[in-house]
Parts: sequence; C-alpha cells; structure tokens
Amino acid sequence: MKKILIIGVIAVIVAVATFVVNQADEPALTEQKISEQNSLNASGEAVKSEDSNSTPQDSDESIEEVEAGVMVVDDSPLTDSEKYCEQLAASPEITKYREVSLETYKKVYSQVGDSTYEKLPLESVKSYADNGEASAMWHYGVEVMWKEALGSYRNPVNQEKPFTQEELWEVLKKHDPNFEMFNHGKEYAFRAAIQGRVGAILETANMETFLARQIKIREGRDKDAINVLASAVAHIKLMEYIHRNDPSVIANMGFEERIKNKISTAYNYEEFMENEEFTQQLNNKVKQLLPELERQWKEHRLQQSLPIHLDLFDDELEAAFMDYADQCL
Repeated sequence: MKKILIIGVIAVIVAVATFVVNQADEPALTEQKISEQNSLNASGEAVKSEDSNSTPQDSDESIEEVEAGVMVVDDSPLTDSEKYCEQLAASPEITKYREVSLETYKKVYSQVGDSTYEKLPLESVKSYADNGEASAMWHYGVEVMWKEALGSYRNPVNQEKPFTQEELWEVLKKHDPNFEMFNHGKEYAFRAAIQGRVGAILETANMETFLARQIKIREGRDKDAINVLASAVAHIKLMEYIHRNDPSVIANMGFEERIKNKISTAYNYEEFMENEEFTQQLNNKVKQLLPELERQWKEHRLQQSLPIHLDLFDDELEAAFMDYADQCL
C-alpha cells in the first residue's frame, strides 16, 4: 500500500496560507527569482546575491503541482497513526474545510478569473477601479506598484514593447522609482483589500520589498530602504490582525518566515539581523506603521458595514482542522 500525504490538507495549506502573488501572472521577477539572479551594487555593477532564502510559500507552484509532487511518498504499509490521519483527511469536516479554503482562495486571495483586466490598458482598468470594482482596484494598484518598483509594467498590454528577461533586467538596473506613483498604486490595492480582495495586502508587501531592494542597491540609502521594508513587514502583520478569527489560517501562513524572506530579498539576512541599528530602525518603524494600518482597516471596514476581522470558517470546521493539524501535520 502506498502512503498518501494528506492531499486535502496540502491543498488547504497552499490555498489558504500561500495566497498572493505566487498565483498572479508575474513575468519573471518574483522574490525567489530576483534573489537567485545577480544583484546590483550602488554603482550599477552586477554582483551575486548573498542570500536567496526561498520557501515553498514563495514559490510559483500551483495547487495542482504541489499536490502532484507530494502525493506518493513510498510503498511501505501505513502505520496505525497514518491510517487514522488518512481517515481524518477524508472526514466530512476536513473535506468541507478544503472546499471552503479553495473557494475562499479564488474569491479573496487570487486574481485568477480576473483575466478581463489583463487584456485592458491601464487607464481602462483604472476607470473600472474608480467605479468601485474591487478586482480592477487590485489589478490597477499592483500594476502601478510593479512599474515603480521594477521599472516596467507587469502586463504586456501596458508595455511599450515586449521585453525579454534580459531586457527587463537592464530596465531594472537603470530604474529610479517614483514614490508618489507607487503610493498611488498602494492606495488602490488597499481599497481592493477593504472590499474583500485581501490578497492585495500581501501583493503590496511584495512590491514594497522589491522597492526597498531597488533603493538599497541603486542608491545605497539604507534608512529609506529599511523604512519601505518596514512597511512590507507591517502589511504582513496586518494580515494576522485581519485573520484574528481564523486560527487555522494564522497557524499555516508562516508570518515569521514571510518576514524573513522579505528581509532576505533586500539584504543579506544574517548581516541585517546582526546590525543593531538596522534591526532597531525596522522594529521601531513597524511599531509606528502597524497601528495606523489597523486603524485604517477598521475604519474603512466599519464604514462599509463589513466585519473588521475575517471569519472564513465556522467554529466547528475550524476546531476540526486544528485538531487534525495537531495530530497529523
């Protein structure tokens, strides 16, 4: 008999805990790929990145690929505990949890299904966003942030010409970000999150990480780079606030690992953490930014008669999954 890792839970963890940019149509420059490519020093010369920490939650794997990759482990007989976990995985509660997770992923954390906006020029997307369409806000906000962080629009429709990966890299080397426009895009992404497209918050954190890296490498301005990086960290922590009623989501999101990955994208992680001035600045800025983000989130959600904290699963499903996770994950 072949051992089967709990496919339902793998799908749940990928769908609920990994949401965000990983499933968006990124052309080439994800966190993982940027950290694996050559970095640039302040003079514009290419140098190898010293830190390329990447984790499964920052990969480009789809849910189907993850499931396919972990399904078969070996051919040895199942132990009693493995049989028990397999039975739990097939239980009505965990099955329902998986179904809710996948549906939630599509509606709340992913841009999948929004392909219409990928076919429209930016100003057309903005017009939909300005008319209150949350998906358009997400697309428009991220597209603007992408341009200002990385030097070129993500969507080929908005590019002056198609770029090869090498050309994109050259654009990035010469790019000077427009902070006013970046913040303009961030505002739209936040508005999308307020209306329920919460994945836009994590996309904002990714874009801010890229922006911090560009400031640090191109201009060597550590203070400004760390302030932007602190905003990325604060947005990740905002997700914990938003998901206060969903302990299973909090348990699986890996907040600390996400924060580590953000720091590693802009800096050598070990060197950064050993620099007391850098870590103090980062922590102080996060403490300043996070309460304001929470205040804005609370204020805008209440204005629209929306709950402050998401509650994706009823208590029975939540308890069933947490019990399952404690015993089997």
